[in-house]
Amino acid sequence: MEGGVKCQKKIFELSIPADDEGYIAFECPYCGIRFKLEAEEFKTSSIIDLYCPACGLVNQINSFYTHEVIEKAEEIAMNHAIDIINKMFKDLECSARSNKFIKFKSNSIKKRIWQRIV
Repeated sequence: MEGGVKCQKKIFELSIPADDEGYIAFECPYCGIRFKLEAEEFKTSSIIDLYCPACGLVNQINSFYTHEVIEKAEEIAMNHAIDIINKMFKDLECSARSNKFIKFKSNSIKKRIWQRIV
């Protein structure tokens, strides 16, 4: 890519904890009903699609993640973006120190801290 910026793809892993009875919660994106699968079965099988036991919708497993899991994933991605932005402005501040015509002071953006997935 000549003269452009190379985009990097970042993959994050997110652990979804089981409840006290050993189940993981899912939520249908169509009807909103919550249902559970055994955590061990979920971890050991190669499930590609799930179906909703209430409305019968069949879709990829990532469509059935609960809103808590989605919020946690968004938090991880947002905090990574904040790290990149903070580093970029800190680097700009350092490079501007030697220039007598430019004064630049960076302030760090605070990361988000949300609740644990339950």
